This record gives sequence, structure tokens and C-alpha cells, in this order.
Amino acid sequence: MSEGSYERVAAVGIILLVLIFAIIGIAYQLLGRDFMLEKV
Repeated sequence: MSEGSYERVAAVGIILLVLIFAIIGIAYQLLGRDFMLEKV
């Protein structure tokens, strides 16, 4: 692997992590409230 491809893979990995955390955060806010209402 060359340095260029390594930097590309690292950038894609960071973007994927950000997207995953964003999706988890949104899902937690939406589903978390529903789960709390159902439990209570």
C-alpha cells in the first residue's frame, strides 16, 4: 500500500465513525424516549 491509499482509507474510516456515532445519537434520542415512556 502506498501512503496515498493509506490516507484515503484513514479518511474513509473517520467518516464512517462520524456517521455511525451520528446515527446512534439520533436513534438514541428517538428510540430512547419511546423506551422510557413504555417502561414507565
